[in-house]
Amino acid sequence: MLDRLSPGDHVCRVYGEEDQRAETVAGFVRGGVRRGHKVVYFAVRSPGAVLEELASRGVDGRVLCDRGQLEVARAGDGYLTSDGFDLGTAVAGWEREIARAREGGYAGLWEMGDMAWAAGEGAVAERLLRYEREATRFFSRDDALALCLYDRRIFPEEELDAIAAVHPSTLEPADDADWAPLLRMRRTSRPPGLRLIGEADASNSHALAATLASLAGDLPLTDEPLTLDLTELRFADAAVARLLIRTARVLPNGMRIAGCPSCVARLLTLLGGGWIPGAGLRHDG
Repeated sequence: MLDRLSPGDHVCRVYGEEDQRAETVAGFVRGGVRRGHKVVYFAVRSPGAVLEELASRGVDGRVLCDRGQLEVARAGDGYLTSDGFDLGTAVAGWEREIARAREGGYAGLWEMGDMAWAAGEGAVAERLLRYEREATRFFSRDDALALCLYDRRIFPEEELDAIAAVHPSTLEPADDADWAPLLRMRRTSRPPGLRLIGEADASNSHALAATLASLAGDLPLTDEPLTLDLTELRFADAAVARLLIRTARVLPNGMRIAGCPSCVARLLTLLGGGWIPGAGLRHDG
């Protein structure tokens, strides 16, 4: 199932057993290597233990590390400073790792982090959500993806629900081999904007909101409306339609919606008239 991941994805992997975690790690490494990407894993176990675990599942991590395609580090190294969780440190780390991957001749970066280090840290919880929202925004690009491991045995259900909501897609323990990311978001440069693929609903609306909120700042300055490409969007609920309308109202030059599915067009017409005066929201079928 992890072979279906592609650059731009940011997935919350919830697991409840050690075998599920270990299989996810091995599958992630296989998938990234097979696609010609560099794989970086921030683990709670020692690098040596991770490599032994990979070997037991048929992945020769030592060879991959020797040739530079796999790197295993301690979880938290990419997120923490001496005084605790730091978002700026995390973002700088992502940029650095992507640059290193490209300089090494790889197509991009597959990054995986075991978030067990943050369990039970009440003071970290809100900053952790901010981190995940920033990761969703940051990884909506064409040269990197991220998968976050969350152990449901140590994270409260309510906290996991909030964490999952700021990821575009969640892989649950009960999901089968047919699983694929529910929503994909890809920033586009020609025309400047965002492409949505899959389904947008209450389960990922916070992730979409975080990406839309920063869209204007992530793209080159333009006098034209930003383009939201919905050609491959299969479903969006009323809350998502309202989010699109609110976003169009605050964007300096409005928003153009291309390839709008009829179901979404009806919602926009009902909730916002299909076009918002002064904001430039319009859809091209």
